[in-house]
This record gives sequence, structure tokens and C-alpha cells, in this order.
Amino acid sequence: MRGIGPRAALWLSVVAALPLAVTAPATAEKQPYTVQCETAATSGTHCKVDKATYIGWRTYHAFCHVCHAQDAVGSTFAPGLLERMREIDKARYLQSLNEGYTGQIGVMPAWKDNPNVNKRYEQLYAYLRARSDGVLPPGRPKRLQ
Repeated sequence: MRGIGPRAALWLSVVAALPLAVTAPATAEKQPYTVQCETAATSGTHCKVDKATYIGWRTYHAFCHVCHAQDAVGSTFAPGLLERMREIDKARYLQSLNEGYTGQIGVMPAWKDNPNVNKRYEQLYAYLRARSDGVLPPGRPKRLQ
């Protein structure tokens, strides 16, 4: 690093190594998640998320991934949720979870009577939005402290 002193060079190298806080493009709606990923992270294992988003990841992988596949990418009988979350608003998301959904291929059950899911709609929403906004790569994230 020519033209700067050793202290400045050290400071710049430390700053360059710090993880970046990744956020979605600015929209009118406040994002329901906080995601911090290492520079150029290609796996969620290199990211840290807030408590709600982490609980959403756990809930998704306990109940939803069986049909919608790991990391919400879809399967042969249930759609990927990354694009779907960009197409629907929160009211439609909540309606689908509560009442279920009948699609061209299969039927998603209503989750309104399952306390393991219905108490975590907001956390699940945070996880799915982080994935669909492209700020959380696939894989198990760590929790922010």
C-alpha cells in the first residue's frame, strides 16, 4: 500500500476483513430480518442472522422443507418459495399458512391449528424474505449475539 503509513495500511486490512452487513434493496417496507454475511459468502454458514430469522430457519426446516425442499428452492411437488415470496404480499402469505393452499400439483395443509408453526409465522416470514431477497444464501446460518 504505497503512499500510506503502516498504521493506515493495517487499519485498511482489518476493515477489509470485517464481515459486511447485507441488506435488501431499499423498499417502503422495513425488512423483517437482520443478516450479516462474510464478504462473498455463498453459504448461509458464513452468515449470522437475528433471533427471529434464525427461529424462522429452524421452523422452515422442521416443517416446510419436507415439501418445499431444503432452503426453499422447491421440489417436484411443491413450488420454490424464493420467487413466490417476491410475488405475494404479507397478507397473502399469512392466508396461505393459515388456510392452506391448493395448487396445480398438490395441497399445502393449513397450519392454523399447529402451535409449532402458527406461533412462528413472523419468524418464518423473516427467514423466507431474507432468502427471497437474496441476502441469505442457502445453508444453516448462525445467530447474531
